[in-house]
Amino acid sequence: MTELPKIIGGLMAIAALSASLFNGVDPVQCLIRGVIAWFVGVTAGSMWNLFFSRPNPVRLRVLTEPSAEPESGTNEEPESKLAA
Repeated sequence: MTELPKIIGGLMAIAALSASLFNGVDPVQCLIRGVIAWFVGVTAGSMWNLFFSRPNPVRLRVLTEPSAEPESGTNEEPESKLAA
């Protein structure tokens, strides 16, 4: 898991806690709202990473074999010598 979902979850939890405290909500209710906001933020950040992050490119090595050259000791002669 990357750091982005944790950061988003933390920011959402802080926003929910501060909004609850400024409005005079019960402390237990504030904590419940903060935990719910943290889970929603982590889930949203994970979904963002899942759909919008690029996967690492897979590097493929192409193995080439040396071209097959006729052996020098064969009886085959090139066509240019036969035409002459």
